[in-house]
Amino acid sequence: MSIPLNDFEKYIGETILSRGLSYFENGRVNEPDEITRGVYETTVEGSENYTVRLTLNKGMITQYSCDCPYDMGPVCKHIAAFMFYLQRVESGTDDIMSPKKTFTKGKKQKSSKKKTIAEQVDDLLTQIPHEELKNFIRAQSEKDSTLRNIFLTSFAYLNANESKSFYVKQLRSIVRSAAERDGFISWHGTGKVSAAVSEYLSAAQKHIEHANLLSAIYICSSVMEEMVDVLAYCDDSNGDIGGCFENALEILQDLSEEILPEEIRIMLFEYFIDAYKKGIYSNWGWHLDVLSIAAHLISNESEAETILSLLENSQLSEYQQESALRIKLHIVRKTKGDEEAEKLIDMNLSYPSFRHDAITKAMDAKNYKRAIELAQEGIKKDSKDKPGLATDWKERLLDIAVAQNDKNKIIEYSRELYMNGFSHKRDHYQLLKDNIEKDEWFTFVEQMIEDLIAAKHWRAHELMASIFIKEKWWPRLMKMVSEYPELHYIETYEQYLEQDFPKEIADLYAKGVVKFLGENAGRNHYKTACKYLKKMKQLGATEDVIQIISNLRKKYPQRKALLEELSKVDHLNLMAEIQSCANRSSQWKKPRRVT
Repeated sequence: MSIPLNDFEKYIGETILSRGLSYFENGRVNEPDEITRGVYETTVEGSENYTVRLTLNKGMITQYSCDCPYDMGPVCKHIAAFMFYLQRVESGTDDIMSPKKTFTKGKKQKSSKKKTIAEQVDDLLTQIPHEELKNFIRAQSEKDSTLRNIFLTSFAYLNANESKSFYVKQLRSIVRSAAERDGFISWHGTGKVSAAVSEYLSAAQKHIEHANLLSAIYICSSVMEEMVDVLAYCDDSNGDIGGCFENALEILQDLSEEILPEEIRIMLFEYFIDAYKKGIYSNWGWHLDVLSIAAHLISNESEAETILSLLENSQLSEYQQESALRIKLHIVRKTKGDEEAEKLIDMNLSYPSFRHDAITKAMDAKNYKRAIELAQEGIKKDSKDKPGLATDWKERLLDIAVAQNDKNKIIEYSRELYMNGFSHKRDHYQLLKDNIEKDEWFTFVEQMIEDLIAAKHWRAHELMASIFIKEKWWPRLMKMVSEYPELHYIETYEQYLEQDFPKEIADLYAKGVVKFLGENAGRNHYKTACKYLKKMKQLGATEDVIQIISNLRKKYPQRKALLEELSKVDHLNLMAEIQSCANRSSQWKKPRRVT
């Protein structure tokens, strides 16, 4: 998600924003480097020093990352702190409290434009004597194991004795360094392993770009095998280790779809066949994936028979049977042609992916009667036990109606799918609007609303709200929100109503906060209540917030945590804002409506 630098505060949660600002104001953001044009990197000092990288393009933050272990959202406090830093620099603010040094962007002072790190490195590489550079790399490799491993991995293809065991040894060293005394790798440790292994996979990608395919295969197969072993004794709740495996597998899958030298093709094919036979990946859901890749590598009947025989003699679950049949379908199509493949599809319509294939084939042939029959059979088969699949078949009926330009059927299916509220594969509402005459539209929509109310559908209010938003019927949306004044519900629709009904929304928040605190206790609940008080403040209800805080202090004097959280709303700043409000023509500000 791209974030405007001059307005990033709107896109980040209050807690992270507050902590990031504190880090910035306390000087914890060090002077950044511009790695390449628009890519900035710094260290932010916390319990440890963490590296933060942001990419800026025309005032928009397009990428951001931090190597801290935070995983509760995309933006951590270190990233937020760096955003505050860059925002002040971008705006040209003179009084920047946090930087330890003055960071000057080239755009602001063109006469002293600073070169990026990449440009500085390029300059040095053209000037450093070859022998001196060799001595430097040799010395640093002796001292820095990370640099040494990356260097050796990047250029191992030049070594006549390069082997898979070389990479296995390096990966095992990384794993050992992250393990605790009992051999277990903690959640934090898996992040470190993942970061190191990602460097190897980056090297593998570069090897492929430079046609060093053998090196890439050695690296990826080593990563896959070692990471599968690590999964048995680590906390991979963040998916770091599994992600490394899948990235390595994806690299080899992409490679298998290229035209390869014969010796490389055979090597890859035999590796995946051997891995399947040994069941190396059978315990982690990737067992059939390796056979699927092997199927893309076949070039003769013998190789095809090898895979088909393995599938025939495997004990597979119902879910795996469908995946196995997909592999068989690929092989049959590749070796025996489309006609035999279509026969296999027709024999296995009980599997959803095969029924989808059959419907698509019928539609491509403009055999809409057959396509409709297949979809209707699917609805009949799955309505009772698999309603989600039944909805998919209804979507296919809509596909057919669109292909035939059958307006009546388009309206029928779109209305049903919208009213049921299960499918999000297309904008059914817009499809309805595109196919109903303008002078009939209002009556049609009102009837839908009446039917939603009468049906007492569990998503009726959400669907009606969606209609009010699409039609920009703000008074009706406001009335509905007023009838169901739960805090989270008010918050959901605030962005659409704050321009026309700021006071009404603030009043709903006020009642909701009082009710919420009467029913809930505990610091997390108090933080939630204060979040809505701050929203009231943003809507211009400053005086009401002060009165609510005063009442809550009197009502709950024993709730120390509540009193602490209320104090963070900042009474003094609120008083200052009241004075400011008095000088404005209206107490209620009108923010920009989201459309």
